[in-house]
Amino acid sequence: TFTGYYWANRDESNTSYYIRNTKGYQYVDTSGNVIGTADPKRTYKALMLVVNRSLKQRLGFQASYVLAKAEGTVDNSGWGAYLSGSTWDSPNTALINNFGELTNSRRHEFKFYVTYLIPKIDVMLSPQYTGTSGRPYTPYYPYGSRQLNLPFSSQRSINLAPRGSERNAFYNAFDLRAEKYFQVSGGHRFGVYVDISNLFNTASITSVNTRYPYTTISGNRVLYGAPTGVQGSRQATFGGRWSF
Repeated sequence: TFTGYYWANRDESNTSYYIRNTKGYQYVDTSGNVIGTADPKRTYKALMLVVNRSLKQRLGFQASYVLAKAEGTVDNSGWGAYLSGSTWDSPNTALINNFGELTNSRRHEFKFYVTYLIPKIDVMLSPQYTGTSGRPYTPYYPYGSRQLNLPFSSQRSINLAPRGSERNAFYNAFDLRAEKYFQVSGGHRFGVYVDISNLFNTASITSVNTRYPYTTISGNRVLYGAPTGVQGSRQATFGGRWSF
């Protein structure tokens, strides 16, 4: 349960432009009582572990793990990262469920990269795996302008739970590069290669509808939590290289 705030003196205050710092700004009711104070902040903490071996005896690899968390009231995605947008224009968006884990906070990240030179044919194979926690998201409901007397839907979209309380599915990506070099006279070397992204053509969900209880996309009703974005399909890129 929370209180949504109505813009009671819109006609009087909508033409009063006073530039000041966002931090410390006080939202007040019609009697001048302080509802709350703006507190823009963001923190990031992480631990990174890396093990690697340079190419030796036809084999090289690197493995890494990152444990991280980004949280606060200032998002790390889009214009919100620069205190822009409409978050701080209303106590509905500035105070209600505004603190929590941010959009680009990936709790866990695994990366593993191997390079192997196949004997006799001298083809370099380089498979790579990347696995990351899904991005956090927050359910919200866009209240009507008649209810809150605010002109823009972004000022009336109130978080229904603490920021970042939900999370997208874990993301897996397998990529592969195969490369063959040809040594010629005069110090020249030519190579041909193929890069294959999403080798196994997986379809991890990357984003979902966060508007409750549903939204409309291209005339179709999409329920809260339904997928709105998936991992790109398998793609192969062919290329050549000339070194001299």
